[in-house]
Amino acid sequence: MAGTKECPNCGAEIPDVSVQCEFCSYEIKDVEIKGANHIEELEHKLLEAENSVSQKDRALYGDQAVDRKVISVIQSFSMPTTKSDLIELLVFAYTNYEGQPNKKGFIANPIKSAWRGKAKQAYVKLKIYAKDDDYVSEILKDYEDLSSSQKPKKKKWFGLF
Repeated sequence: MAGTKECPNCGAEIPDVSVQCEFCSYEIKDVEIKGANHIEELEHKLLEAENSVSQKDRALYGDQAVDRKVISVIQSFSMPTTKSDLIELLVFAYTNYEGQPNKKGFIANPIKSAWRGKAKQAYVKLKIYAKDDDYVSEILKDYEDLSSSQKPKKKKWFGLF
Protein backbone atom coordinates (compact mmCIF):
# COMPACT_ATOMS: atom_id res chain seq x y z
CA MET A 1 0.00 0.00 0.00
CA ALA A 2 1.32 3.42 -0.90
CA GLY A 3 2.26 5.84 1.87
CA THR A 4 1.40 9.48 2.27
CA LYS A 5 3.27 12.75 2.34
CA GLU A 6 2.45 16.33 3.21
CA CYS A 7 1.74 18.89 0.48
CA PRO A 8 4.49 21.53 0.69
CA ASN A 9 1.96 24.23 -0.19
CA CYS A 10 -1.15 23.62 1.92
CA GLY A 11 -0.01 20.89 4.34
CA ALA A 12 -2.72 18.42 3.34
CA GLU A 13 -1.96 14.71 3.49
CA ILE A 14 -1.66 13.29 -0.04
CA PRO A 15 -0.52 9.94 -1.53
CA ASP A 16 3.25 9.50 -1.97
CA VAL A 17 2.89 9.06 -5.72
CA SER A 18 0.94 12.29 -6.26
CA VAL A 19 2.37 14.79 -8.71
CA GLN A 20 -0.32 17.35 -7.86
CA CYS A 21 -2.10 18.11 -4.59
CA GLU A 22 -5.76 17.17 -4.87
CA PHE A 23 -6.69 19.91 -2.40
CA CYS A 24 -4.83 23.00 -3.65
CA SER A 25 -3.62 21.81 -7.11
CA TYR A 26 0.01 22.52 -6.19
CA GLU A 27 2.40 20.72 -8.57
CA ILE A 28 4.72 18.42 -6.61
CA LYS A 29 8.33 18.38 -7.84
CA ASP A 30 10.19 15.12 -8.42
CA VAL A 31 11.60 14.30 -4.98
CA GLU A 32 14.61 12.32 -6.19
CA ILE A 33 15.97 15.02 -8.47
CA LYS A 34 14.92 17.96 -6.29
CA GLY A 35 14.58 20.57 -8.99
CA ALA A 36 17.65 19.56 -10.99
CA ASN A 37 17.50 20.58 -14.58
CA HIS A 38 16.62 17.40 -16.43
CA ILE A 39 17.92 18.64 -19.76
CA GLU A 40 21.32 19.56 -18.32
CA GLU A 41 21.50 16.15 -16.69
CA LEU A 42 20.63 14.42 -19.97
CA GLU A 43 23.17 16.49 -21.92
CA HIS A 44 25.83 15.62 -19.34
CA LYS A 45 25.06 11.90 -19.59
CA LEU A 46 25.14 12.05 -23.40
CA LEU A 47 28.52 13.77 -23.34
CA GLU A 48 29.84 11.18 -20.88
CA ALA A 49 28.60 8.38 -23.15
CA GLU A 50 30.35 9.87 -26.18
CA ASN A 51 33.60 10.39 -24.26
CA SER A 52 33.57 6.96 -22.62
CA VAL A 53 34.11 5.03 -25.85
CA SER A 54 37.75 4.02 -26.11
CA GLN A 55 39.87 4.75 -29.17
CA LYS A 56 40.18 1.00 -29.70
CA ASP A 57 36.38 0.57 -29.82
CA ARG A 58 36.07 3.58 -32.11
CA ALA A 59 38.63 2.03 -34.45
CA LEU A 60 36.94 -1.39 -34.38
CA TYR A 61 33.28 -0.37 -34.50
CA GLY A 62 33.30 3.20 -35.81
CA ASP A 63 30.25 5.34 -35.08
CA GLN A 64 28.28 2.31 -33.91
CA ALA A 65 30.26 2.15 -30.66
CA VAL A 66 29.25 5.71 -29.75
CA ASP A 67 25.73 5.32 -31.16
CA ARG A 68 24.97 2.34 -28.92
CA LYS A 69 25.99 4.23 -25.79
CA VAL A 70 24.09 7.37 -26.79
CA ILE A 71 20.96 5.34 -27.58
CA SER A 72 21.21 3.60 -24.22
CA VAL A 73 21.38 6.95 -22.41
CA ILE A 74 18.40 8.35 -24.33
CA GLN A 75 16.24 5.28 -23.80
CA SER A 76 17.07 4.79 -20.12
CA PHE A 77 16.85 8.44 -19.07
CA SER A 78 14.08 8.73 -16.48
CA MET A 79 11.03 10.79 -17.26
CA PRO A 80 10.38 13.86 -15.13
CA THR A 81 7.04 14.17 -13.36
CA THR A 82 6.25 17.88 -13.55
CA LYS A 83 4.48 19.51 -16.46
CA SER A 84 7.18 22.09 -17.03
CA ASP A 85 9.98 19.49 -17.04
CA LEU A 86 7.99 17.20 -19.33
CA ILE A 87 7.34 20.03 -21.77
CA GLU A 88 11.03 20.92 -21.73
CA LEU A 89 11.99 17.28 -22.40
CA LEU A 90 9.40 16.98 -25.18
CA VAL A 91 10.76 20.03 -26.97
CA PHE A 92 14.38 18.92 -26.46
CA ALA A 93 13.83 15.33 -27.62
CA TYR A 94 11.65 16.31 -30.58
CA THR A 95 14.14 18.94 -31.73
CA ASN A 96 16.94 16.37 -31.56
CA TYR A 97 14.75 13.88 -33.43
CA GLU A 98 14.10 16.37 -36.23
CA GLY A 99 17.76 17.42 -36.35
CA GLN A 100 19.04 13.91 -36.97
CA PRO A 101 19.53 12.61 -40.52
CA ASN A 102 17.11 9.85 -41.55
CA LYS A 103 19.89 7.49 -42.50
CA LYS A 104 23.45 6.73 -41.50
CA GLY A 105 24.98 5.34 -44.63
CA PHE A 106 22.44 2.90 -46.02
CA ILE A 107 20.60 2.10 -42.80
CA ALA A 108 17.99 3.93 -40.74
CA ASN A 109 19.49 6.21 -38.08
CA PRO A 110 18.95 4.49 -34.71
CA ILE A 111 19.65 7.69 -32.75
CA LYS A 112 16.80 9.41 -34.60
CA SER A 113 14.48 6.58 -33.53
CA ALA A 114 15.66 6.83 -29.91
CA TRP A 115 14.93 10.58 -29.81
CA ARG A 116 11.47 9.98 -31.31
CA GLY A 117 10.79 7.35 -28.66
CA LYS A 118 11.78 9.70 -25.83
CA ALA A 119 9.68 12.53 -27.31
CA LYS A 120 6.72 10.14 -27.59
CA GLN A 121 7.11 9.12 -23.93
CA ALA A 122 6.96 12.76 -22.84
CA TYR A 123 4.01 13.38 -25.19
CA VAL A 124 2.02 10.45 -23.78
CA LYS A 125 2.71 11.52 -20.20
CA LEU A 126 1.70 15.12 -20.98
CA LYS A 127 -1.60 13.91 -22.49
CA ILE A 128 -2.62 13.00 -18.94
CA TYR A 129 -2.13 16.62 -17.89
CA ALA A 130 -3.79 17.93 -21.05
CA LYS A 131 -7.22 16.74 -19.91
CA ASP A 132 -7.36 19.50 -17.30
CA ASP A 133 -4.93 22.03 -18.76
CA ASP A 134 -5.65 24.05 -21.90
CA TYR A 135 -2.06 25.33 -22.01
CA VAL A 136 -0.64 21.80 -22.23
CA SER A 137 -3.33 20.83 -24.76
CA GLU A 138 -2.30 23.73 -26.96
CA ILE A 139 1.39 22.75 -26.80
CA LEU A 140 0.63 19.13 -27.67
CA LYS A 141 -1.08 20.17 -30.90
CA ASP A 142 2.37 20.91 -32.35
CA TYR A 143 3.45 17.33 -31.65
CA GLU A 144 0.39 15.37 -32.81
CA ASP A 145 2.48 13.26 -35.18
CA LEU A 146 3.83 11.55 -32.04
CA SER A 147 0.38 10.18 -31.24
CA SER A 148 0.46 7.72 -34.13
CA SER A 149 2.48 4.54 -34.05
CA GLN A 150 3.71 5.19 -37.57
CA LYS A 151 6.63 7.43 -38.29
CA PRO A 152 5.57 10.77 -39.76
CA LYS A 153 5.41 11.03 -43.50
CA LYS A 154 7.68 13.48 -45.21
CA LYS A 155 5.91 16.70 -46.03
CA LYS A 156 5.59 17.48 -49.70
CA TRP A 157 7.22 20.66 -50.83
CA PHE A 158 4.84 22.68 -52.97
CA GLY A 159 3.14 19.44 -53.94
CA LEU A 160 6.07 18.45 -56.19
CA PHE A 161 7.54 15.53 -54.29
